[in-house]
Amino acid sequence: MRKKSSWKLAVIILTVIITSVIFFQWRSYSSGQNKEQSKKVDADFSIKHQNNQLTIQQTFHHLAPQTYEVAFPVKINNFKCTTGSGENCEWVNSNKSKLKMNSNTVTFTYKLNVEQNSNFLVLNNWFIHFKKLKMDKIKIQLSDSEFQNGTWISGGKNIAFKHLDFIDYYVFAGAGKVPTLIWTNHKLLKMRVNDWLTVYHDKSVNIPVFHFDKIYRLKNHQQISVYFTNDKPTRQFGSLIMLNRKDVSKLEPMIVQSYINNEFPDTEKWLRDIIASSILRKPLGSKKTQKMYGELAQALKDNELDKWMNEVINLKKEKIQANDLDFLLQKIIGLRTYFFQENNHETDHIQPIQFLDPHVVKIDGQPIKDLKIIFQNEKRLYPLEKTILALGYTINFSKNGSIIEVEKPNQQFQFIKNSHIFYYNNEKYGVLKDPIMELHHQYYMEENWLKQLFNVSIDIHDKEIVLSNVPN
Repeated sequence: MRKKSSWKLAVIILTVIITSVIFFQWRSYSSGQNKEQSKKVDADFSIKHQNNQLTIQQTFHHLAPQTYEVAFPVKINNFKCTTGSGENCEWVNSNKSKLKMNSNTVTFTYKLNVEQNSNFLVLNNWFIHFKKLKMDKIKIQLSDSEFQNGTWISGGKNIAFKHLDFIDYYVFAGAGKVPTLIWTNHKLLKMRVNDWLTVYHDKSVNIPVFHFDKIYRLKNHQQISVYFTNDKPTRQFGSLIMLNRKDVSKLEPMIVQSYINNEFPDTEKWLRDIIASSILRKPLGSKKTQKMYGELAQALKDNELDKWMNEVINLKKEKIQANDLDFLLQKIIGLRTYFFQENNHETDHIQPIQFLDPHVVKIDGQPIKDLKIIFQNEKRLYPLEKTILALGYTINFSKNGSIIEVEKPNQQFQFIKNSHIFYYNNEKYGVLKDPIMELHHQYYMEENWLKQLFNVSIDIHDKEIVLSNVPN
């Protein structure tokens, strides 16, 4: 009795220990996951423009202790790197492309040359950045004692501006990617269109009324700055758009693409273009993405496309993959599809969209593997060859595929491709519609034709479709 009790007690203690270990491992893992997810990297920039040079100091805060890949602007001068403790940075290699961080703060200082007699200046890749690192908060303080006759614009939010006798002072803020900076030799007016869109323009330029019919569903919109101009070509620099007055109709697509690039930066371009096309209800991008959007627009009802688009926009991931979009289509339609996965290749040729019935198919009590029923125009289409063979018939095709013969003892069918005529036991029959249809180089038959021609009962349950031969 004591042995039995001791054995039970030992098992209980061991169970408690194992459970505790698993719990603490899980809690440690979850805590690590949460820390990783909640880790926010901030960046502060100080830019001073004097003597035809930009003196830049940039500081990253809240860095994790690890090795980072670093990319530099072109033609950088007087570069220096220090950690939060004031020590020189530790570089892993001689060309300074990999930085080992033991501190959570690092400061870079450097200089870039600027053209003295410039009327217009674009600073695109003006900063040092860590690859695969997204900023949570970005603050840029810019002081200019050289170009006081013009205006600096940023793709981020313009927090403050002060004009003094010998210096202009700007403060910009943003998130995600460090914004492009533009300087123009015009004193621009600033117009706040809504809580995320700011337009800059000359006094002489009339600003039209902007209509954004398609982007009302976009949430957590990044700050967008538009330089509205008469004399410069339309160009986009991420969240900073230079828009010629002749191209007003291009603004909404540019805003949508900027939003998608910001929300899903690691997603392949062809997928981003299809998402943008679906929001705007117009084909964008390559021939392939335009064809794929056309397939979606034709296959889905307007409300289904809206629901699918809302699901995509609400995805909390920077890299959307083809199977994600297929899964969301299945969630909305209730039918399986591999549309995006089947077209995940580099060629322009596309596989048309197909929606597959999710039921397991059983014929005479046996589950039939890989029998894919297409759901089209609210009708089920059964793959002819696989279904017919599972029902116990033989099937033969003529060399050119124009005649299809289906046989069973005492039953012989002969179907003629693209014809309303078929033969049953050598007797000719005419029908209003061809019983066999060809889709994507395969033959299919509607559910009703299976029932009528082959005397098959079809019972549809919650999770399975059961086909049975009915005795004559």
